[in-house]
Amino acid sequence: MNIYPPRLESRVSALERQQTMHTASILEQSEDMTASFKQLDTRIEALSEDMTASFKQLADYQIQTEQKIDARFDKIEGDIAGLKEDVTTIKATMATKEDLASLEGRVEARIAIMEDRMFDAFKQLIATMGTSKGE
Repeated sequence: MNIYPPRLESRVSALERQQTMHTASILEQSEDMTASFKQLDTRIEALSEDMTASFKQLADYQIQTEQKIDARFDKIEGDIAGLKEDVTTIKATMATKEDLASLEGRVEARIAIMEDRMFDAFKQLIATMGTSKGE
């Protein structure tokens, strides 16, 4: 065993080999990381395209839904306008309480007159039948 350190050339040669191995290892790791980043970038791009397509589908669906809702509200508003016109027409042609009270008074008066006429006709009939029996 030698108690003296190795010669200078041997030490320099060993350091050069060690440096070469470290540099080679760093280069390999760098290349591996670059390849991994490229794969990751490709995957991220694919996900981005998928998300963009999904958002576009959602936006299209939202637009269609809003158009359907607008169409339904337009129909409902048209129906309400038609109902308002119908109510206005009914109010214009409908008899009021005063009209009904007046009509009731006239009907009652006519019924009273008819009752009186029928009673008079009945009296005449009885009188006529009474004079016919007496003959």
